[in-house]
Order: sequence, then structure tokens, then C-alpha cells
Amino acid sequence: MVPEAIVHLTVGALLGGGTVNYRVTDQAPGAPATYAVDGFFQAQPEVEAEVNVLRFMRVAVGGYYRIAAGVELEGKLGNSDVSGPGGLLLVKFGKY
Repeated sequence: MVPEAIVHLTVGALLGGGTVNYRVTDQAPGAPATYAVDGFFQAQPEVEAEVNVLRFMRVAVGGYYRIAAGVELEGKLGNSDVSGPGGLLLVKFGKY
């Protein structure tokens, strides 16, 4: 389908990195909470169905699957905890 059609599909990918934090609070009474931080890389392929509402506005609904690598946080949080499917609801403004 072409972007000029009223309804069309788009595909994309998000690549990047980030950090994840973990706070341990189930320690002995009076002991301060401990924190752990780890960096990771992610790839997120996505697909969307867009509707051209106005010449400068589009509304999109779609889904993605996040794939994370490098998450290892004290044996409590791993790649599978950060990876997974998700949904999108977007309003896009611009010159199309």
C-alpha cells in the first residue's frame, strides 16, 4: 500500500540501549535498601496500520516485539523479563 492511501501499513525498527534498575527492599528491618543497575541493548521490530485523518495528521495502531540483550541483574532480572510483545496507539503530526 502507498502512504497516500487513506489506510496503509508501515514497518519499522527501533534500535538502542538503556539501563534497568533493581531495588532490594526485603532486607532486615532497619537495613537500607540496596540498588543494582545494568545496561542493555534492544531491538524492536514493529508494524503499524496508519489512517490519514488530515493532510498533516495520521493515527496509527500497531504492535511490536522487544528483544533485549545484556540484562543480568543479580540473578533476579534477565533478558526475558525485559523482552516481550507490546502495542502502540500513535497520533502523528507533520508534513506528509
